[in-house]
Amino acid sequence: MDENIKMHGTKGAIAESILGQLQIQNPEEVSAMKRYVDTLIDTLETNYRSLPEGERIRKESPRGYDSNQGFLTEDAVYFVNMKKMTFLLFSVVAKLKLENVCGPVASAFIESFLEAQFQGEDLALFGKLNNAEGESCVALEAMKAREKGISRELFTGAKKFGIRRKVIEGRECGHNEFFCGLRRGTQCLCDEERTESICEKLAENRILIKKGRKYYYTDFL
Repeated sequence: MDENIKMHGTKGAIAESILGQLQIQNPEEVSAMKRYVDTLIDTLETNYRSLPEGERIRKESPRGYDSNQGFLTEDAVYFVNMKKMTFLLFSVVAKLKLENVCGPVASAFIESFLEAQFQGEDLALFGKLNNAEGESCVALEAMKAREKGISRELFTGAKKFGIRRKVIEGRECGHNEFFCGLRRGTQCLCDEERTESICEKLAENRILIKKGRKYYYTDFL
């Protein structure tokens, strides 16, 4: 999966392009795709510093300004260029972000869209990401860590008096848009044992690569 995904346009234009390719007219599916593209672009933009070298998302803000209305007259234009594997990870993450707010028809449509874009075992791998068990979060954190990689200590505090605390006291969850069973309120409860178990599963599914005690997102090795 080495070929790149390239997209160019406003969020609305990108959504309309996809809808045209798929010949979608069902109002609920049209609404779901527009919301999905909006979430996907926002997710890419938020994590742009984590992208592997040579992959990027660039936002070109509009210059027009209506002084009478007091708002920008055009939407921002986005330029996306990244490997299919990276794009697939964020595509699945965007779907997971919406799974609790989309209706069953919309959710099924987004699933069908992903299946059409990413066929075979590659989609099957990322389709196994379990939001409730913290897997999406750990996969994103591995990408953010880049060539430094992550370990079982990803969410634990530094040693204090020779004893490592199980979880950083009061550590805020960094991905509270996900539904996760490892969170209480806004606090992350993922300890070292659970983090290592998640990393091992992601390595088994070839989303991460294990090297010694560290785990790396595949594009950074």
